[in-house]
Amino acid sequence: MLITAPLRRRDFRLLWTGMAVSLLGDGIFIVAVAWQAYAISDHPSALAYVGVATSVPQLVFLLVGGAVSDRLSRRTVLFWADIVRALAVGALAVVVAGRSARLYELCLAGAVIGTATAFASPSFDALVPSSSSPAPSPSSWPARRWAAWPSPSCAHGGLSPWTPPASSSLPCA
Repeated sequence: MLITAPLRRRDFRLLWTGMAVSLLGDGIFIVAVAWQAYAISDHPSALAYVGVATSVPQLVFLLVGGAVSDRLSRRTVLFWADIVRALAVGALAVVVAGRSARLYELCLAGAVIGTATAFASPSFDALVPSSSSPAPSPSSWPARRWAAWPSPSCAHGGLSPWTPPASSSLPCA
């Protein structure tokens, strides 16, 4: 299999191109925010505040973003998360161009971007496998060897698809 084989699929090409443009923009944004934080305050802590304001919402909402991307259309979640990130960057650009920005505005934009990234990342990660390879046919699926064998885990009703037959003789406590 060639390394370029996934690029033959239209969905993967679109996803890859969109993510390449997004990563380029993210890189430019990080450098621009660093310069702006330094222009506002020449203390190293100013950039740290913006970094924390971006990272904490991402950490807090990452599991929520994963749950949302599992329950809704991943493309839709990724689309709206990127729209929110673009609007936050655009609003920050207007604030910086119109007057001198304050540190809390950089932190607020970072928090919005971090939150949107928490929704975009799981959606993107889940879209890559489905867009880079065709769905396998049922005839190519491996047979499940350990389907519904009794398990020592009573929490799951004594059945687990991951428990091998050898452990089925263990009693539930």
